[in-house]
Amino acid sequence: MKENGKIMERISEIEDEYWWYAGRREILKHILSSLLDMNSRVLNVGCGTGSDSLSISEFGSEVFNTDYSLTALVLNRRKGNEKHFRADCIQLPLKAASLDLVMCLDVLEHVERDIAAMAELRRVLDPSGGRLLLTVPAYTWMWTSRDDVAGHFRRYSKKKLKEILHTGGFEIIFCSYFNTLLFSFMLADFILDHLRKERNSENIFPEFNRKINTILRKIFSFERHFLIKPGLPFGKSIICLCRPRKIKC
Repeated sequence: MKENGKIMERISEIEDEYWWYAGRREILKHILSSLLDMNSRVLNVGCGTGSDSLSISEFGSEVFNTDYSLTALVLNRRKGNEKHFRADCIQLPLKAASLDLVMCLDVLEHVERDIAAMAELRRVLDPSGGRLLLTVPAYTWMWTSRDDVAGHFRRYSKKKLKEILHTGGFEIIFCSYFNTLLFSFMLADFILDHLRKERNSENIFPEFNRKINTILRKIFSFERHFLIKPGLPFGKSIICLCRPRKIKC
């Protein structure tokens, strides 16, 4: 995984309000509200700069944070997340079967050995009731300058992601595309991105006025009502909830 302090600083500045981050948090909280309680032990892998973990803490769960980026961990602590450590997600300094939930939110595309990462996340989850909540960017053909600047290794199809999860030892509870309702907006952005001559970090987070940002967030977060059932047939991202698969001896 690549360290990019400039991008991390920018995410820290905007993630509380920016439509993508704020909308995704509403979706995550909707899914996790029935899974977490005060006894839950949660690990946010590739925790970024802090706001996702703070929102999950509202359930009373014990949330640990790990990231390979030192900048991310510093920014994470500034936001009030005290339980954090630096680690590579393919070798976590944690006991086996010690966690109730692992969140891996737009992280796997940054990891060269994605199957090894899945196997490690399975190792640290409680085999009887542990859950993995995972999001990744969808479709290789939607590759843009943002993927280059952010240091992505790949984007995923739902079929390919399911194969990786199965190989890594997981059974899928539900898997759906999302960021669907704004897909035409994403396509327009995709076309504009390929017309740009420069590929730099300034293009990663297009700025919108407050009203438009709020509208985008509400449209995006509304998808939470359809992800578990019946799921969405396409979208710019994929979300999966999984549990450790019982391995036959």
